[in-house]
Amino acid sequence: MEPDYHDRLCDCRYQHSGVFSVVVLGGHRELTEKQDTVKSAWSQLAACRKKHMQARNGPEEVDVQGILTRSHDISRQSVMLYNQTLQKPWNRIPGFLMGFRQISEGDDG
Repeated sequence: MEPDYHDRLCDCRYQHSGVFSVVVLGGHRELTEKQDTVKSAWSQLAACRKKHMQARNGPEEVDVQGILTRSHDISRQSVMLYNQTLQKPWNRIPGFLMGFRQISEGDDG
């Protein structure tokens, strides 16, 4: 006996909901990881700024300035990668529905 239209439709919906769940969960994991990277970069940047303020006009100022510059670069890159991940077609709508938003380039924690 061949399955009727209703059975095939239910099977199709079940398969598509499974694929959708995998995409959403994968997107959530990827966006969460990128967001955690941004937060970590911001923490490092704050620590570097503090160290730079302490080292002002001292013998370590040049070295600390270089570290601060690299920390700024890492922070900008992590924000850029997060925003690119959020803009991927399979992440955009699920990410929006889960509360992920663009981070502006000038925002650093």
